Amino acid sequence: MNQRTKSEARELGKKGGQASGRSRRKKADLRKLLQAALNNPYDVDGQTMTGAEMVIARLMDAANNPESRNFGKAIDTILKLTEEPTALDGLRIEQAALRVKSMQENIWSSQTYEPDPFTKSIQERVRKAE
Repeated sequence: MNQRTKSEARELGKKGGQASGRSRRKKADLRKLLQAALNNPYDVDGQTMTGAEMVIARLMDAANNPESRNFGKAIDTILKLTEEPTALDGLRIEQAALRVKSMQENIWSSQTYEPDPFTKSIQERVRKAE
C-alpha cells in the first residue's frame, strides 16, 4: 500500500503538475521558435529560400550521396515525410522538395551526373508526387 499521507501525496502531485506545465510550455516555445526558423526567408547563393527549403536541400544532398554518413537517416526521413500525402504539412514539404529539386536539376544539367539506381528510384517517387 501507499506509505504517504494524503497531504504528502497531494503536495507531490501538485509539484508534478507544475513541473509538467513548465515542460509543456518549454516544448511549445521551442516549437514556435523552430516554426519561425523554418518559415523565415534566407538568402542562399543569391536565391531566397525558407528554412524548410534549406533543410530539404540538405536532406536531398545527403540522400543523393550514398557515401554520406547521414545517407540512411536522410532516406528514412524522406520516406516518412512522403508517406503522408493528405496532410497539409506533407503538401508543403512536397512543394518545397519540388522547388529544391528544380534548383538541383539546374545545377545538375551543367554537370555530368548519373545517379545510382537507388537515387533514381527516389527521384521517380518525387516525380510521381508531382
